[in-house]
Formats: sequence, C-alpha cells, structure tokens
Amino acid sequence: MSTTHLLTHLQNAQSTVPLPTLLAALSHHLSVDTPTPTTLSAAAISSPFFLVQPETRDKLQGLLDAFRHAVHLKHEVLIKAEKEGWGITRALFSKSIQWGLSDWIQEALQGVQGGRAVLRLACCSGLLLGAKGAKGVNVDVDKVEDEIVVALAEVLDAYAHSNRASEWEKEFRPREYEIPLALALILASQSVPLLPLIKLKALPLSFLAHLLTSTICSAFHDGTFLESSDQILSKGPIHVLPTSPLAERVKAMSSSPIMAAIASLSKLTAVVLGALINSSAESLLEAAEVLDAFRWIAVNVERDWKTSPFASVRNEDEIAFDTRDLSQSIWLLLKTLLFSTIMVADGVLASAIFVRPKNRSTRVPIIPQILAQSTLQTLFHISFVVSQLGGVTATATGDDQGFKELRRVFYLAIDVLSSDIHSNNIGDDVNNICEDFIEVNSSQTPSTMQSFDQAKTAYVLACMEQLVPQLGVRCLRDYVWSLCLPYLTDSSHRETFESAHSVVLAIFASHAQQQQSGLPPRIELPETPNHLEANAISKPKDDRLKDARDYQVPGTPVTRNPTPDKETYDSANFVQQTIPFYTQCLIENSGDNKLSTPQLRLAYAALVQAASASATTFGTTPDGSFSLAWYCVESLLDMIRKLTPAERGTGIGKNVLNEAQLHRLHLTLISTVASLPLPLMVRALEEIRYIITAQTQSDGDVPGVGGSVEAETKKELVKALFTEILEGVGDREKEAAMRWWYTNRQKMVWGVGDNTITYAEGKGMEKMEVAGEEDSQTATGIVSRL
Repeated sequence: MSTTHLLTHLQNAQSTVPLPTLLAALSHHLSVDTPTPTTLSAAAISSPFFLVQPETRDKLQGLLDAFRHAVHLKHEVLIKAEKEGWGITRALFSKSIQWGLSDWIQEALQGVQGGRAVLRLACCSGLLLGAKGAKGVNVDVDKVEDEIVVALAEVLDAYAHSNRASEWEKEFRPREYEIPLALALILASQSVPLLPLIKLKALPLSFLAHLLTSTICSAFHDGTFLESSDQILSKGPIHVLPTSPLAERVKAMSSSPIMAAIASLSKLTAVVLGALINSSAESLLEAAEVLDAFRWIAVNVERDWKTSPFASVRNEDEIAFDTRDLSQSIWLLLKTLLFSTIMVADGVLASAIFVRPKNRSTRVPIIPQILAQSTLQTLFHISFVVSQLGGVTATATGDDQGFKELRRVFYLAIDVLSSDIHSNNIGDDVNNICEDFIEVNSSQTPSTMQSFDQAKTAYVLACMEQLVPQLGVRCLRDYVWSLCLPYLTDSSHRETFESAHSVVLAIFASHAQQQQSGLPPRIELPETPNHLEANAISKPKDDRLKDARDYQVPGTPVTRNPTPDKETYDSANFVQQTIPFYTQCLIENSGDNKLSTPQLRLAYAALVQAASASATTFGTTPDGSFSLAWYCVESLLDMIRKLTPAERGTGIGKNVLNEAQLHRLHLTLISTVASLPLPLMVRALEEIRYIITAQTQSDGDVPGVGGSVEAETKKELVKALFTEILEGVGDREKEAAMRWWYTNRQKMVWGVGDNTITYAEGKGMEKMEVAGEEDSQTATGIVSRL
C-alpha cells in the first residue's frame, strides 16, 4: 500500500481495509518510505479513522503497536544503512545509529503533539516501548516521557471534570470529552511503569490509584461473579447450562479487554502506590484502601465458592463434559485474581518496609503492619486458590521455581507484621496485632476433611509457624496448640500434617532461642559417681559412669539464672507441659507413611533442645541434671528396646517393618547428641555405642538396646554419629565428644590394622582439610520447617 492510499483510508472513518493491514502500512511508511515521520504521524493522529467515536481497544492498542513497530523498523533500517555505506567519509560525517534513531523519535513526537490526549498517549507509549526495546542503543526519550505524563494528566483531568459536571453541562459538552477511561488506563499501564519516579510524582497519584482500583474491582465484579453458583444442581456430574447467569457472566469476564490487561493494570497500581508511599508516609492510607478493596473481593469470592458445587470437586469426572470449559474459565479467573493481588501487595509492602517510624506525638492512622495484616487476610480468604499452586510454604526444586512471587509476598508480609511494633511508638493499640490475626483466622478455620477447609487450615498453620515468636502464652495455648492438635497424628492430608508439626517445632525453637539469648548456665559435671546416680533418670552402669567421668571438663562452676519474669515462666511452663506429649507423638510418627527420617530427626533434635533449654528457665539442680531432656532420650530408648528383635533382647520380634522403624529410631537417637547438655551427651553416646557395637545386653542385668546391626546399617549409623559430632556438637561439648570418639573409635571401625578409620571419619578429615582447619565446625540451627 502506497502512502497516498494509506492517507486515503485514514481519511475514511469506515475504511474497508482490515485494521491489521492499515496499521502495518502505517508502521512501514513511518519508518521507511517517508524522509521524516512528522507529517505522517500528524496525519494519522488527526485522521477521522482514529477520531471516530467511540474509541475501541483494537484501534488504540493497534495505534500503540504501530508506533512501537515503526521504531523497531527504523532501527533495522539504520543498522542496514550503516553496514552498506561504511567508509571513512561516512564514518566521519554521518549520524550514528543512536543519534539517528533519537532524531527520528523526536520528529515523530512533533507530529503527534496537539492531538487528542488518549491518542497521544497511545502514540507516545508506542514510541517509548519501541525505544526501550531497541537493543544496543541508548535512545534519548526524555521528551517522550514528558508527553506521556502530560497526555495521561489530561485524560485524568477530563474524567474528573466530567464527573463533577452537572447534567446541563453534559448536554452541551462535545463528544471528545467522553474519555474512554478504562482504555486510557490500559494504554498507560504499558508505559507509565517505565517512567522515572520523579516524573511519576507530577501525576495525581492518589486519584490515579483510586481509578485503577475501581477498574480492577469492576473487572472482577467486586468478587461476586460466582453468585448463584450454589443453585447449580449437583446430583450426578455438575452441569451448568450455557444460558445460565453464571455461564454468561464468566464468559463476559473472560473476554473483557480489562481482564486481558489485568496484569499490566496491576503492575501500574503497584508502581503508583509505591511512588505514593515513597513520597509521604501519610500515603499509607491510600495503600490500605487499595489492599482493603482486594480483601473484600476475596471475601465475596470465598463466600460464594464455599457454597458452590465446584468446591467439593476432587477430579474432572465429577463435572459434566460440556461444563468443563466453564470450570476451567472459573479457575482461570480465580488464579488471575490471586496474581493481581500478589502483584499489588508486592509493590505496597516493598515500599512500606522503608517507612520511617513515627514519634508517639504523631498520630498515624495506618502503619505498615496493618498493610501486612490485610495482605495475609486476603490470601487467607482465597487460600483454596493458593493451595492449587503448591501453598505458601512450597519450596523450589530443581528447575521448577514454583510460584516464587507468592512466597516472596507471603514472607514479606510476615516480616512486616512481626517487625518490632514498639519501635513505631504509636501506643499499645497495635501491640497484639499478631495475636489478633492468629485468633481471628484460627477461629474461622473449621477442622473438617473437605479440601476447602484443609487449604485454610494449612495456610493458617503456615502463618502460625512464622509468627510464633510474637505470640503470647495464652494465644499459643488456646489457639495455636488447639488448632495443631488434631493434625499431629493424622497424615491423610500431608500439607496440614507437616505444617502442624512445623508449628510445634517453631514453638520449641522459639523457646530455646529465648533461653539462649541470655547468659546460659554453665554446668559442671558431677565429681563423684554417687552424685550422678542420685539424680539420674536412667542410671548407667559402673563402666559408663567411669567413661562419663573420663570426659568431663572441670573448672566450670554451676551458676544460677535470675528469677524469670511471669511471661517467661508461663512460656517455659507451657513448653514443659507439651514436651512429654509431643515426645510420644513423635515416637508414634516414626512408623511408615508418617514423618520421613530427616523430618523425624530434625523434629526430635528440636524437641530435646527445647527440653534442655527448659532447665535454664527454672535453674538447674546442683548436680546439673536435666530430667526433661533425659526423659525424651529415655522414651526413645524404651521404644528401641521394644522393637529390638526377640532373639537379641526383649523386643516384639523381627520383621521388615520393625527393622526399618528401628533403624529410623537409631538415627533419631544420634540426632539428639548435639542438643543435649554435656552431662547427658556422654550418657547418650554410651547408649549409641552399645547399639552400634551390637551388644547383647548391657553390663549387669539391664536389658540391652543394641540388637544385631547389619554391616551397611552399621556404616550408616557410624557415619551419622561422626557427622553429628563434627558438625553439630557445640564448642562447649566438642572436647568431650571428640575425646569420647577417639577412645571408642576402634570399637566402631571395620577393616584391619591399627590405623583403620571409618568411612565417615575419612570424609570428615577431608572436610577439615578443605576448610583449612582441623577443628572446623558448621553451625547447624534448629530448622522448624520440616
């Protein structure tokens, strides 16, 4: 199509040429055939073809794409011309590609000036996107950015004026003032996020944020698009008539141009709110209103989904064949809502964390913690959608990164919510904001086996796990523990099962960390065997007492901790009450299809560490005994004795399942070594030695706990033990542990010769050589997440 034919068709408001053909010709002639794009760009923006009312998304988006493609075509033309006409004269006197492209953009910009605001916004957005997409050149787009700001400001001003105008004024207003706001916002969402922050501040950001939020809410029908879904007949496969209100509503939403551009609109909303918050902390109120609007959408969606037959669907066969497309469209809308929420919340929270705390004299209606709470509350209401994407605790594996943006927003909200509220100096009215969040959501989480309720439970448990350090004893006892209890032994729903255990371990880890944050009591090993036997729960025999005395580190006097405050005392008392129950719970979960071996080992190590830390709260006895910690070890030993094959002890007989569980318990016992205080660590090591060396029974008449250990199993136990001593045992107990190891290593090696060492020890030595120090230690903390 020639330039003349193009101009002829542009002058016809009802051109018969297909729109893609016309736009492709415009891009070509702007960049190739005309010496300057000014005239043609001016003719296009003032042509009846684009001025005809009402504007459509196809025309406006097509105009944007035409100018964008024109920039790319011009860039290619300049590159080709430089390659074909290379020479010394041309190199000295011709324009560079960057300079030539910058001049061409400025000339095109001159042509669109003076046109209708929404058309200028489309053309300039295309120029900016094209310049940003040109590889290898840094084009000057400063004036293009200015024109985008001016054009968008005119659109917003015209819309605000039309809303304020009276009915009489609207009668005589020209049609050009009827601004297609949603279409203008769609155009702006593609280019405005690329503008510098200083230019964004020239726009009425509060008004723009309000318009964007209203547009997004209207796209989702304020969350009511699932209304009347409870009236669907669900006898047999779920069937929805194509002419039903639900089907027509979902179809209209799916084909809406706003829904097609919801990603860019959400991105622009996040950018605008971030700019507002960076400009003034007082703008947190606008951000809170936006997040609250998303929360109400989620509330309405949850209300209608809960009563919908689709909520109970477990497989596709429960849906009629001609309704499956509708079901997929509904899920697509739900996931789109989640993505939009995540994008907006990310922009808000990422800026809110840098808000400077206010003085007590300054009454701030909204603080960052309120924004975080609103975000977490929104995710709670649509947790049934979150669970379809792996949940908030799903970790990336291999090439599958999962929904990392969801995890980022979730943990960012948790960090903001659990930040030091007292540093804001805003009074006591928000000091319990974490507890309020947990109490409200746990009370709205029914304990049923429906997938909808299971998703909510798993989400609340994930929040509890992260917020445990901020919760008081009353909240832990009345809400957290009560919610976890039914799921600690029920592995039918894996996510809630593991999450419940993670919450309990988080309680123990928080308790241990609180006790270790102060000055820990220094424990001296008993000076005489009788002193130890007077307080030991499981008395070792004389040879083990002798071994324990050989590994003691003298010269560390026993000290007393100061009297704990009431909160610390109540917390320690609560933990002490739960430890015996959870000990038996973990032992019961050592069977198949329960906790895995790594999960069981981590959990039991955290349990023993919490039990050891409990002694520091109330002070230790003069002999330094830790009865609660040894109770955990002794309970484990009792189960090992019970499972020991009958021909080797007093167990329940030998079978494959018992052998697997027994080996799992052996490894769990080894994992407790690093969590035990010095007096108990040596005693536990002696029990482990008896297991590994396969003693038929301990000295005297006490039944043994060892049993026959196969060669490969023995190697695994020795390797695990050496790794625990090398990497897990703390500095205070390291000397005694290594002394014990070198004393007993010959009893646990295989091979011949006095210099034979275990496979694990050899690997450990290689580690120390690589590290460059023979006494290296890798700090391994308690991991609450299973």
